[in-house]
Amino acid sequence: MRKIICKIFISFFIMTLQGYAQVGKARLTGNIKDTVTGASIKAVSIALLKAEDNKICGSSISDEAGNFFFNHIEPGKYKIGVSTVGYGNKLFPVNVEVTDTLVQYRTIFLKRESTVIRGIEVTGQKNLIETRIDRFIYHADQDVTNQSGTAADVFRKIPMLVVDPNGNVSMFGSSSIRVLINGKPSSTVAFSISDAMKIIPASEIRSVEIITSPSAKYDAEGTAGVINIITKKKNLEGLNGTANLSLGNLSSSASGSVNYRSGKLGLNGALNASFNRTILYATSERNNYVGNLMTLLQRTDSKSNTRNAGGQFGAEYDLDSSSTISTSVRLNGYLLDYNNSLLTKEIDRNMGIMGDSGRYTNGDWKNKGADWITDYIKHFKNPQQELTASVQYSTGKRNTSYLLNQAAVEKNAVYREDNYNDGNNKELTFQTDYTHPFRKGRSMEVGWKSIFRSMSSDFATQIVDVDNGHYTFDPSRSGNFRYKQDVHAIYSTYSFSIKKVYLFKVGARLEETVISGDFMPEDTSFNNTYLNLIPTISIARKLKKPGSVIKVGYSRRIQRPGLTYLNPYVNQADAKNIRYGNPELQPELTDAFELGYNTFFKKIVFGVTGYFRSTGKIIESVTVINDKGVAFTTYQNISKSSTIGANLYAVYYVMPRWSITGSFNLYHYGIQSAAVYKNNGIVYTGSVVSNLTFGKGFAASFVGLYNSSKVTLQGTTSGWGMVSMGLTKEVLHKKGKIGITSNNPFWAEVKINQRLQGPDFNQYVKSGLDFRSVNLTFSYQFGKIKKTTRPKKQVIQNNDLKEESNQLGNGIK
Repeated sequence: MRKIICKIFISFFIMTLQGYAQVGKARLTGNIKDTVTGASIKAVSIALLKAEDNKICGSSISDEAGNFFFNHIEPGKYKIGVSTVGYGNKLFPVNVEVTDTLVQYRTIFLKRESTVIRGIEVTGQKNLIETRIDRFIYHADQDVTNQSGTAADVFRKIPMLVVDPNGNVSMFGSSSIRVLINGKPSSTVAFSISDAMKIIPASEIRSVEIITSPSAKYDAEGTAGVINIITKKKNLEGLNGTANLSLGNLSSSASGSVNYRSGKLGLNGALNASFNRTILYATSERNNYVGNLMTLLQRTDSKSNTRNAGGQFGAEYDLDSSSTISTSVRLNGYLLDYNNSLLTKEIDRNMGIMGDSGRYTNGDWKNKGADWITDYIKHFKNPQQELTASVQYSTGKRNTSYLLNQAAVEKNAVYREDNYNDGNNKELTFQTDYTHPFRKGRSMEVGWKSIFRSMSSDFATQIVDVDNGHYTFDPSRSGNFRYKQDVHAIYSTYSFSIKKVYLFKVGARLEETVISGDFMPEDTSFNNTYLNLIPTISIARKLKKPGSVIKVGYSRRIQRPGLTYLNPYVNQADAKNIRYGNPELQPELTDAFELGYNTFFKKIVFGVTGYFRSTGKIIESVTVINDKGVAFTTYQNISKSSTIGANLYAVYYVMPRWSITGSFNLYHYGIQSAAVYKNNGIVYTGSVVSNLTFGKGFAASFVGLYNSSKVTLQGTTSGWGMVSMGLTKEVLHKKGKIGITSNNPFWAEVKINQRLQGPDFNQYVKSGLDFRSVNLTFSYQFGKIKKTTRPKKQVIQNNDLKEESNQLGNGIK
């Protein structure tokens, strides 16, 4: 199948470059602005109609600068129909002559429509939240307070998401999600989603798509769904850009972007850098039921500094009026250095002290990655007909090392070891898609995709002689791990409507996965191949009340284990708590159902989604204790889990410049292994987000959230809460903004407690993370906006690997 897919892809790519399609007669472009403010209006629905019979022959949506376009326009008389919330519906005439190749329509000015409700004048504006048949969209750029912080701060404002203090993201109670950037995978999130949340600046995020019912085009991975971050990449005529600066006690950052376009050529670039400081502690008490060791008491104190840097550089060129080629390179890297002290006291069954020691570790993590992406897009005479071809190469490296010193207090002896683990991840992806529209709003999309992925890990431990400083290689804790995974898929999605009331999106995806690997020094190797059929269906029904929709969806999902789960590297930085991966893990399989309802009242947007997930072969960490009191933690495919719950959200527009968003998520989670482990419980989360803009360019925001305790396979994790506040002010003729933000101003730490138990032990952990922070921010926009080219479609989306969350209380990662 792999060879066949490659041959088909190459043939189709050659056909694409040869421009198989008719070239239209003319290109029509225009711009939409507010009559009063002169500001560009984005996300306006625009239709091109025949003048004689008002038949729709094309549709478009204005981009961030208010621009729209239509390709392949035949000569004749037309009308441009404009429709958007708060401005009403308008028609404008336009003529296309036989000799026209480019028609630049005049700027369309729209006047807001106002209504008076109980003495309050409500003016139309773009909502922060938008719902579609298969996704939920949060328009981050509509919140002026998103000028500081990171992606984690933006995610905390989205009703369906929960982000803990460490940056771990969960959706509908599941952390098995995949995060994309502009519809594509990135080495920025390849190793850790939580780390990526701290790297991506909030000021660069335009919107966030929560795809709860991914179509067959998306990889079958992501148990809860897919999160797609859309950045503020622009292709504006001339030279323009932005600059952002944030200074704080726990984190500081700087970012900037520059865009240039002239005629058919567009160039863009962006740089960002940040510094983060983390201070945490954890105390642990473990009682053992086997062996002579009865109680193990530990105290961990960690301090770390993280330095991030990244950049993106891209170019695009319009080959003609119907085809475009673009390429971009994204680079990222960070360095984390830490020092960690671990004090351990061992008590035997006679209440005597068996040992009293301290371990002091200095180490670092070095991550770097790069993504190279090239897309080719071909438009046809029908604006909804499109052919795309794409290739992407991604590489990421993570090098970790530490030097450990241990002092036994009673014997005054010293132990020392040096350890390193170098991990690599490489991906080569080919993908092509074709969308064909039919009459009456029907369309079909077909495509295929091949991912060639390789991972590796080389690790070694050396014992240092404390007397002469000589290093002795420890073969039992050294080796290398190689893992290859190829995924080939073909898929199709068919969209249609019935009486313009029922909307359907039905699809299927056939995936073949080929796996091979080996592990030294055990000299073990393994191979596996499996085929999966992934059905997806989304149905929406428009109700009589405008804007009210009922949605139902089903999808089959797969979650393949990532390198963190597979790597057999044994981490013995804490000799009493040893962790390692399991290269024999199988993918998780999930059946996901959802039922949603969305509507709006005079000043309230409301939505509720019920969901159910049943997962087999779920990957969970499992801890066992030996008779010497040492805990060994690894990962296993336990039997099954189930989640059933509901998520509610409401946006209340108190007045034109003040909105309050509230959300509440309640679910029951049950998990059971084939052995002795079984657990279940009720979990809930709630949040309130308030955004207020007032006179003279001031804006304020408030975020408050609480996450209740939750169950795991072997225990529970306590609840936690946080608040965040911010204030911004427009300066420099509205081209700049200054502001101040604060996280947890009322208490210094976020505290989380964990309980863990097994047949031979129980453990209680208390942990705390410094979270009180204050940041001063500044942002500035420069350059002039003239016009943009059409928005580009994102092609490659690798959303298929499960990665481990960084749990607070486990010490440094």
